[in-house]
Amino acid sequence: MLTFDWVRVYPVYDQAYEIVWELRGAGARGRYKFLVQRSANAQDWEDVANVVDELHVLDSEVPASIRHVQLYYRVEVESPLGEITVSEPVIVFNNPEKRTFLIAKEIIRRGNILHTKMNGVEIAAIKRKTWGTECTKCHNPILGGTIDSKCTVCFGTSFVGGFHTPVYTYGHIDPLPVVEREGVNTGNTDLSETSMTMLNYPLLRKGDIIVELHSNNRWYIKVIQLTEMKRFPVRQNARVSLIERSDVVYELEVKRPEKEL
Repeated sequence: MLTFDWVRVYPVYDQAYEIVWELRGAGARGRYKFLVQRSANAQDWEDVANVVDELHVLDSEVPASIRHVQLYYRVEVESPLGEITVSEPVIVFNNPEKRTFLIAKEIIRRGNILHTKMNGVEIAAIKRKTWGTECTKCHNPILGGTIDSKCTVCFGTSFVGGFHTPVYTYGHIDPLPVVEREGVNTGNTDLSETSMTMLNYPLLRKGDIIVELHSNNRWYIKVIQLTEMKRFPVRQNARVSLIERSDVVYELEVKRPEKEL
C-alpha cells in the first residue's frame, strides 16, 4: 500500500517554504506524480506545484494576502498503477513560540547573505533516489540493488536516473588537507575529505551529491549534521568526499541555471 512516511514543511527564507516528503510502498515501476497544495484553513486548497519522481518542492510564491496567517500544506501522490494517496495536512511550523520562528528565519537570512556575498560558492545539491523505476540495465532482480557501479542509466543507485533534479544554491567548502612534504605521517586523515556548510535547503543525507558549478568538482555527502534551533534546522554541516573524475557520476549532466542564483 502506497503511503507517506512523513511530510514536513520548513521555512527557507522570507516567505519561502520547502515541502519535503518520504514515501512507503513505492514498489511499482513507473513515474510517481505529486501534487502539492497550500491552504490558510486546512479546508480550501490551492495548487502549488506538480512534480514527477521528486522528494521536495520549494514554494516561493506565497500570496501577500496570507503571508501572516498559519499555513498548511498537503501532498497528493499518484502511483504508476493509478493509486492515489493524499497526506494529512501539515502545519508550516508547529512551534507555538512565534519569536522562535522569527529568530530562526533571521538566522537563515543572515546565513544566506554570508554565503552569497562573502564565502560561498555556487553549487548544485542533488539528492540520491531511493525509490522509483528499477534500473532497466543493471538491476539485480534476485538480490536487488545494482550489478554495475558504472551504469549510466542509474549511476549506481539501482533506480532510473539515479538522482533527483538539482537544486541550485550556495555553500562553503573548506579546502582539502595538504601534505607539504613527503614522508609526513598523516595518521588516519583522508586527504580526499573536507567539511562543507550550507543552509537548510534542500535537506541532504548520506549519499547525496554536491557539484561545484565553477570547477565541476563533485562531492559525496558522507555525514550530515544539522544545526537546529528548538528542533528547527537552520544550517547543515557535512563531511564530504571528493569524487574521482573516473566515477560514473561525472556522466550525470548538471547545467548551470539560466537565471543568476
